[in-house]
Amino acid sequence: MKELSDNNLIDALLQNIQSGVWVWNIDTGEEWWSDNYYRLLGYEPGEITASYHTFIKQLLHADDIKYFIQEDGSPILRGVSEVSEMRLLCKNKQYRWFEATARLILDEQGKPDKMIGAVIDINDKKIQQTEWQQTIDFLSRQNQLLSQFAYTASHNFRSHSNNIKGLVALYHEMTDKEDQQVCIQKIEEVAESLSTSLMHLNEMLKNKNSFSPERTVLYFDDVCKFVLNILEPAISKSHAKISTNFTNAATLFYIYASLESILLNLIGNAIKYKHSERIPEIHISTTMVNNRTQLIISDNGKGIDLEKYGDRIFKMYQVFHDNADAKGIGLYLIKNQIESLGGTIQVQSEVGKGSTFTVSF
Repeated sequence: MKELSDNNLIDALLQNIQSGVWVWNIDTGEEWWSDNYYRLLGYEPGEITASYHTFIKQLLHADDIKYFIQEDGSPILRGVSEVSEMRLLCKNKQYRWFEATARLILDEQGKPDKMIGAVIDINDKKIQQTEWQQTIDFLSRQNQLLSQFAYTASHNFRSHSNNIKGLVALYHEMTDKEDQQVCIQKIEEVAESLSTSLMHLNEMLKNKNSFSPERTVLYFDDVCKFVLNILEPAISKSHAKISTNFTNAATLFYIYASLESILLNLIGNAIKYKHSERIPEIHISTTMVNNRTQLIISDNGKGIDLEKYGDRIFKMYQVFHDNADAKGIGLYLIKNQIESLGGTIQVQSEVGKGSTFTVSF
């Protein structure tokens, strides 16, 4: 068998590992590229000029220039200790990922003389890494959303359960047949509300791949009335006075189950944490600020000491009053829901006077 020359052997090795070699004379600016360097970029050897200028100005992706050029425009001279990943523009006008290594060679006086280096095609590996990361991010997001769904379902259904238990207890205390019939009707209404809430939450599970339920045009008045119907036993028991004004922003392009959960939690809290010395007064309104719809819910309840609890108010299992049924989950849930859909929630509160929650969608 005819022996391969050293140059042919090196070239065959470089092709096998998808690598190209280059040499740059720092003093003269001359540069040499191996044949395989050209071929990695889709060119025939010598088809484009091998130069530092060609590399920086024509091939290197704009976002990767910072790894090779200093702020003053001079080249960064470094050795093999640092490996860089970069994108180079190929002949087909598509960028591919390469791993670049370099070694600085000094002259007899210890000054930079040449740089030699290699580029290795890592495009397939990079694409695979990106796909893996996307899969990891997707699964992480799915897990987060499913956990949030479970908490939301459990927390919201507790309102329905408490209403039904309260109405059943009230029914057993009644002796008048007509009153009992009215109570049964209320139980049926709460049961129907529970069924509707289940339907809305089920919509969030229909798209199993993205867990992204569709937004629809919602009328604040309709959703609010539905929520107030759920809370009717608590409203009647507390004698709460509730007013609404949606004239400034009547509709919202949103997910029904999410808006229902936000209203259920904020209005329910306004009733739950009412001031012991006065009847609860709750005002629910909407407005437009900087082209964003805002939902504002104000009450005259106990209020929250924001100086003391302000940094904890939207965290899980944080309770600021001594109510026996306080779980510290509701505000955490709706904050996550709101932010996952691109919104924000803020609170203003004063102890003994009440609170105002503002949701920006």
